[in-house]
Amino acid sequence: MGIRAEMHYTITYQEVLPPYIIHHQDIEASSIDEAKKIFYKLHPYQDYANEVIVRVDLNIWSGVQKSYDK
Repeated sequence: MGIRAEMHYTITYQEVLPPYIIHHQDIEASSIDEAKKIFYKLHPYQDYANEVIVRVDLNIWSGVQKSYDK
């Protein structure tokens, strides 16, 4: 067991009903699977999902952007 580094992931998801709007959400997690779990905790559903994940990207620029914001 080593150190679990938090990575920045950008999750792209789409609404399942028209007009099928696409959204993006940044999540910090140690893996893609953990990022998906966090996403589903933030977007719970009862009978059916209102959104579907289209893709998950590792966001390597988020740390660089934070350092320039200071």
